[in-house]
Amino acid sequence: MSWRAEAERLRQASGYVSGISVREASRIAGRRRFVNLQSNENLFVPKRVMEALVRRALKDLDLRLYPKEVIEDLISLIAEREGLPAENVLLGHGADQLIELILRAFGKDRTLLIHSPTYSYYPVAGIGVLKRVVEVEFEDNERLNLRAIQRENPDLVFICSPNNPTGGVVPEEDLKELLSFYRGLVVVDETYAQIAGITYRDLIKSHDNVIVLRTFSKAFAMASFRIGYAMAGRTIMEALSRIQSPFPVTSLSAKVAYLALKREAYFRRIWKKAIETRSWFEGRLSSKVRRTRSSTYFLTISTSRSSEEVFRALLKRGYITRIIKPFRGFENPIRLNMAPKSLIRDLPDAINGLV
Repeated sequence: MSWRAEAERLRQASGYVSGISVREASRIAGRRRFVNLQSNENLFVPKRVMEALVRRALKDLDLRLYPKEVIEDLISLIAEREGLPAENVLLGHGADQLIELILRAFGKDRTLLIHSPTYSYYPVAGIGVLKRVVEVEFEDNERLNLRAIQRENPDLVFICSPNNPTGGVVPEEDLKELLSFYRGLVVVDETYAQIAGITYRDLIKSHDNVIVLRTFSKAFAMASFRIGYAMAGRTIMEALSRIQSPFPVTSLSAKVAYLALKREAYFRRIWKKAIETRSWFEGRLSSKVRRTRSSTYFLTISTSRSSEEVFRALLKRGYITRIIKPFRGFENPIRLNMAPKSLIRDLPDAINGLV
């Protein structure tokens, strides 16, 4: 296939669709102050805290140099926190780049199975690499469809837990049962695991076909820094490290991540507050508002009105949310992350007025 034919094929592919910008929101709802609840960014960490970490990092760095030492320091700290040898940890330019790396390494002309609904970037990352993507429904909205995995026998299975957009956690017994019969590659995306306080990281110690992904974007409010890490056994890590770029993260992002991880006790208090806010929020919602069983700081809701109507109504109230595709039991789904109560105090009532 010529590059022109390949370019045309890619132009026709369904790419990742992000939320709207504040500028777009202003064009729709007029100029106002918006609370951005569409991308699961961690708004509970004060901006001044992140700015202080950056100032501290800059004092210790020579930005003219490659980030070799600071990367080594961060990997060592992550390994210590996770109870793993350093060789079981690999940094990436966000979890998204690690997803791309995994598919590049192990997905060429192979089949990926995902549960729907889930993070929409998985199939996008596999465009031009994977032979096929199989989407199956969860059992009871959060349990693995083990029968479908056995039937399809894919080469790779990606599992998001807590799942995006539902916030549900895949039961540990489901993962263990999967690993009792499945010999393909299992990638567990734990983007929100630290906030939920539930991790399956230890599975990599007993199963050589498991990769666990994490990111600093959510738990540590570092979305703009684009830094994540993968954890896996020696065979997988040696393979991935061979094709990873020489310095996949910047000195600044690695140093800020290091400083944030050193202050994990502070961030744990933030995570607790975020979960408490979600519980408060749900307690204020009308029983007529359907909501997912979330274990983290975001959830998906559905009302009798269309997603577009609810989205625009909330936009006019100053809240940017996210329209997602309908799934079983949720015909008009809107996903939204929590923020400090002072920013969303009237949001439950606004939603209740739309049922």
